[in-house]
Amino acid sequence: MPKPDESTTPFRVVTNNPVTADAIKGMGFNCDVKWVASSAVEVLTAVRIAIQKGAKLIGSPLVGEFDGNPTALNPYISVLLSTPSDALDFPSMKKVEHILKLYRNNAKARFAAHDSSVEYFQFVDMNTILTTLAAISSK
Repeated sequence: MPKPDESTTPFRVVTNNPVTADAIKGMGFNCDVKWVASSAVEVLTAVRIAIQKGAKLIGSPLVGEFDGNPTALNPYISVLLSTPSDALDFPSMKKVEHILKLYRNNAKARFAAHDSSVEYFQFVDMNTILTTLAAISSK
């Protein structure tokens, strides 16, 4: 029997996006969903803790990272992790620390829930994680 922190699925998604959480559950992907009812910083903090326990990032949690524009940070974030192993994955930790710093230092990433862009940000986050899950599920 697994311990309370152990997963019986190969992947875990940590998210603050209710649309993403519902879509993952509704589509039947073989992964756990950890809901964080707070900011992207809190999601990334939970991800950092999971990485410290041996999880590994699958892909990048920073959509649009290629353009280097920190104003493109999405306040809704869903991060795909592998199930924990016994070793700390230093590249995953380094990437999450970098992204945490971006979010903490960028006031534009913090917005009120009534912002008119909420649905857009939720859709972008949901589409990104579902595309990734579909790609790895088909392998």
